[in-house]
Amino acid sequence: RKLNMERQNSTLRAPAEASAVGTRLLNGHIERGIKRSNTDLVSSAKKKMKKGEHLKGSIVRIRLHNFLTFDNIELLPGPGLNVIVGPNGTGKSSVVCGICLGLAGHQRLLGRAKELKDFVKYSKPKAYTEVELFNPSGTNPLIRREITRDSNSSTWILNGKSSTMKEVQRVVSEMNVQLANKCQFLPQDMVVEFARMNSFQVLEETEKAVGTSEMFELHQKLKNMKSSHKDIFSSLKEKEEMLEKKTRENQLIQNDVDRLRERQHALTCLEILKEKKCWVLYEAARGEYLEMKKNKSKAESRWKKAQNENKPLENQLKQLETSIASYNEDEQKCKRKVGDKQRDVTRSKEVLDQFEDDIDRPREELENKKKQERQRQGKLTRAKAEIEEMERQLCSFVSEDDIKVQLAEKTDELKEIGRKLHDIQLQQQQISEQKQTQIEQKNRHHEELRRVRDVVNRRLETLRQENKSCYDVVNRRLETLRQENKSCYDVVQWLRNHQDRFQRPIIEPMILVANCRDQQYLKQVEGFLNNRDKFSFIAQTREDLTLLRREVKEKLRMSVNIVLDPKVLDHTEDISRYTPFANISVMRQYGFEQWMVNLIDAPAPILRVLCKYHFLHFVLVAKELFPDQVTKILDGIDGRARSFYTSSENFTIIVSRHGSRQTSSKRRYLENPLYLGSTLDDSRVQEIEQQIKDVDRSIKLFDDPLADLGQQEHKLRRDDETIRQEKTGLMASRRDKAKLVSTIKARRTRLNELENSVVDIEAEEETCRLAIMRVQRDRVQCAKKIASHFKGLVAQLNEHTIALLNRQTIVMEREGVQKRFADLKQCLEEAQAQLNEAKRLADFAKEKARHCLTDAQRLSGVTSPNDITSEKREKYDSYPNSLGEIEERIHEYKTKADLCYSLDTGLIEQFERRNTEIEELQVEVNELQAQYTGHNEEVEEMKNNWLGPLKSLISKVDQKFSSFFSTMGCAGEVSLQEDKDNDFSKYGIAIKVKFRPKEELQILSTSRQSGGERSVSTMLYLMALQDITSCPFRAVDEINQGMDPINERRVFNLIVSVVNKPDSSQYFLLTPKLLSDLNYTASVRVHAISNGVEMSPFSNWNIRKFLDTAGSMYEDDEEEQ
Repeated sequence: RKLNMERQNSTLRAPAEASAVGTRLLNGHIERGIKRSNTDLVSSAKKKMKKGEHLKGSIVRIRLHNFLTFDNIELLPGPGLNVIVGPNGTGKSSVVCGICLGLAGHQRLLGRAKELKDFVKYSKPKAYTEVELFNPSGTNPLIRREITRDSNSSTWILNGKSSTMKEVQRVVSEMNVQLANKCQFLPQDMVVEFARMNSFQVLEETEKAVGTSEMFELHQKLKNMKSSHKDIFSSLKEKEEMLEKKTRENQLIQNDVDRLRERQHALTCLEILKEKKCWVLYEAARGEYLEMKKNKSKAESRWKKAQNENKPLENQLKQLETSIASYNEDEQKCKRKVGDKQRDVTRSKEVLDQFEDDIDRPREELENKKKQERQRQGKLTRAKAEIEEMERQLCSFVSEDDIKVQLAEKTDELKEIGRKLHDIQLQQQQISEQKQTQIEQKNRHHEELRRVRDVVNRRLETLRQENKSCYDVVNRRLETLRQENKSCYDVVQWLRNHQDRFQRPIIEPMILVANCRDQQYLKQVEGFLNNRDKFSFIAQTREDLTLLRREVKEKLRMSVNIVLDPKVLDHTEDISRYTPFANISVMRQYGFEQWMVNLIDAPAPILRVLCKYHFLHFVLVAKELFPDQVTKILDGIDGRARSFYTSSENFTIIVSRHGSRQTSSKRRYLENPLYLGSTLDDSRVQEIEQQIKDVDRSIKLFDDPLADLGQQEHKLRRDDETIRQEKTGLMASRRDKAKLVSTIKARRTRLNELENSVVDIEAEEETCRLAIMRVQRDRVQCAKKIASHFKGLVAQLNEHTIALLNRQTIVMEREGVQKRFADLKQCLEEAQAQLNEAKRLADFAKEKARHCLTDAQRLSGVTSPNDITSEKREKYDSYPNSLGEIEERIHEYKTKADLCYSLDTGLIEQFERRNTEIEELQVEVNELQAQYTGHNEEVEEMKNNWLGPLKSLISKVDQKFSSFFSTMGCAGEVSLQEDKDNDFSKYGIAIKVKFRPKEELQILSTSRQSGGERSVSTMLYLMALQDITSCPFRAVDEINQGMDPINERRVFNLIVSVVNKPDSSQYFLLTPKLLSDLNYTASVRVHAISNGVEMSPFSNWNIRKFLDTAGSMYEDDEEEQ
């Protein structure tokens, strides 16, 4: 009764007639008592549907024809968990593709082919899908979609009638089927994409899957309203800024406008004041003129009286002037005599002062003599000391005889070195002569030898450059690796620094050490290497494998692929075991040119891995193949080759293991080579390095003998130079001694001169004393002459004083008369001036009154004050009558007007126009503020309507998710990520998981959890959504990828427990394998998909016979046990 699931996993692929059977499994066993035909199975399914086991919109039947790998297939899914199991390539994912396309889903949801025609089976013109959905309230919708390869289009048939895609989408939508929702429909290639979704995308997908119909719409509206909210806010800010700007501009010119208005008022007042001023001036000028006429008459009377009093004093003053002139002549004569006497005294005093200088001169000369003697004594002392020092230095010199002996010794040594140098030169000459003899024996080959040597040097440089370019290839590959796979690059760098820690060298990734032997097949070779193998490291011992994995994971915290060398598992493993099944010359009849194994140059461990796991030695390479050649190849090679490559495509050969072992192919397009374009030829590198070493050795054969002699010659010449320096030092010492003797002789001569030049201080002092006595006698005679000159000066001064007193008496009398005369004359002049001023003022007042009348008439427009109107007189009366006050007012208004003179008169008009604009902007700002406030209230209300149910929903999901994780001995949490700025596009769902006790909860991401951990988390999240969702079915393709057996069993049991609940969604779980002894309940239906050329069409299957056979197999097994 028991099915061996491992036997199912070993089923092979073949693109022939395919079949599927739905069998009901209970606890891993087929019910022995149930033996029914196909008709019984269908009728049983219909009875269950009537009982309500299926939900509305769940799938009750799927049929595919010429679709991908299938010719024909029909599935009858159960209402609970449908496990679709089968080996890779049998078509499990094709069923999911059929569901998606059959229910009007877009092919981009599958992440596979871009064109609709690519879902039609190879070499078939048409394909169709049929999907029947359960409808409890009526007829089940049967949707048929026919796909045509040539036109790349499809037609729709709904319940047997032609229909459109929109109509089908409407029916599917009414059944609450959401294929675009990754929480409901997760095809194979989208499983990884779901785990990569960010928190924002997970939130939206969760809203679509389990939220109310309004929740997702409210979220989208909130995001849109947030955008429009920003637009309103920006418009409001723009209007407010414009309003503020215009208000600020008016405020800036407000003072100027006020000043312009003040200027206009000031100018009006100024005109009135000027008119009144003119009439006030006229009245004042008229009164002033009458006053000036009276003053003129009084001034004429005072002038006549002063003229009569001035004549007597004028005659007396003339007589006194004559007397003063006589006294002045006497006083000048006395003054000249006093001057003569003063000059005589001055000359005598100058002679007396000269005697003082004559006394100081002998004293200075005596002092100079004393100073000169002291300096001579100092020089004499210093000269003696210098001579003593030089004599001591002279004693330290080697004697002349010793110097001559040393010079003779050095000369002998130089001769000996010269003789040795001569011997070496003779040896060099002999070697050169031997070399010349060889050259003469080779005749004219001497020049040829030199040319060969030049060629060798040039070749050496060329080889070095070529060697450098070869190693640049490695650097280019390493840089490409850094850009494409940073983790792998970092591990390579670490490994190169720590290779000594491993027992045997770790083989670096293939993209660094593998090369293509023929550059024209680069695209095929790199197309053969898959992404996982390109970046794989190969360990040559188990210990190295364990150590490298631990270092990379725990210390470097990186994830790279590490493979164990097959030779470790099997010591007989060797690359020589892997040979092609035929010579390439035999395969050329099919268009092939090379075996792939002959094109890859790589270390042996890499070749062993490629041959053992990827059958490298069974892969063929061609440049171009035509479709008819592909058919010929499939028929001719009988499945022995695994795949073959052309310049643009890869064909994988699939061989059926059943029946006639028919073959088919699967095609894949190749991408341009990225890594192996820079190929390093290791053999060429070794050849170049060996050539460099050979050239270096050939060059040394010419240079070694001469180099030894050159070293000996260099040593002798160095000794020769040392002796010559010592000889030069002796000669220099000899010269220094002669120079020192000459200097001592000169210093002794100078010492004698200093000793002979003694000064007699006593004689010099006597000479100085006699000279001073002669000067003193002459000085006494001069003082007597000065006394005689002073007596004559006193007599002349007395005579001069008397003359001055007489003249001063007459002068004082004249001054009294002049004072009285001046007073009378001043009175006369004042009277004359007053008379002239009175005449001038009278004329001026008359002219002024006439001008004031003219100005008043011109400004006011009237001829006299009597003609002024009463209205204008009232205006005049409103201003002061005082001329001073009028002037102040005029100055005040004129100043105000002048201060505003430079302003633009158009400012007032501009100010009024901008005031109007400000009023309009204020209205707009008020409206926008009201709109902004209302929008805020609307957003807040909508946020409350959306956020409350959303939090409640996420709380339910979190409870289920945490519960599922706790049953597995782990921890999980689902929470809402909110944005503090209310940016609703940044709201998301944070999924946190913890798989180990000592860890903290961490956000689910591709960088923190392994692939298996992400698969477990994704599946449990989907299951958590099931209890609160109303979707009819869910499909998940190979969610157990990367799971370990423990987690896979736990997840499966959780799914079974969830599906067993009433009204649970229909589940489709696709997997290439199932663990043994899983817990199967009545709600679980296993669909085992098999492909084979000998399999009969599914319509011919006999379920009764199949069950009888399975039961007999189980009974035989029990008997054997």
